[in-house]
Amino acid sequence: LFIEEEMRILRAFDYLFGNQTQYEYLLNHDVAYYPAIQYVNAVTPPSSKILFVAEPRGFYCERDYLLYTPLYAVEPEQMPLRKFVGQSADSEELQQRLRQAGITHILINHRDIRRAGEDAYFGLKTPGEREMLHALFSPRFSRQLFSEYGVEIYELLFQPK
Repeated sequence: LFIEEEMRILRAFDYLFGNQTQYEYLLNHDVAYYPAIQYVNAVTPPSSKILFVAEPRGFYCERDYLLYTPLYAVEPEQMPLRKFVGQSADSEELQQRLRQAGITHILINHRDIRRAGEDAYFGLKTPGEREMLHALFSPRFSRQLFSEYGVEIYELLFQPK
């Protein structure tokens, strides 16, 4: 009975027998980040390092990446983006910390942020921290490259010192 139920839920035969593409199968099974990962693999330089925000799966990603999700962090303050914001005095310093960590792009899964709540991922304590994070996604510090199915990719624009 368990296997029958799993097969009904997964509907793997549609994919296995060619009635559905891999792309369609993954989208139908709530892997909304798959088109974004295809974009990352096709467009970003091989030396890129992607910070995943609210996306715990790195499947199919052919670039170096860093997961930023409560599923893998023992303490919330150890989640990379939250940690960088907490250690930075302003947006310029936040950008510098990201550069030192080698991060070139940020992938954000807004669907999961809405599901879990913004505080689960950011938990920013002060208006200054919230402003700093908001500024990171402004045209001064980043450029949106992709947006589809609630998943966005930003390229960080590092300012020369």
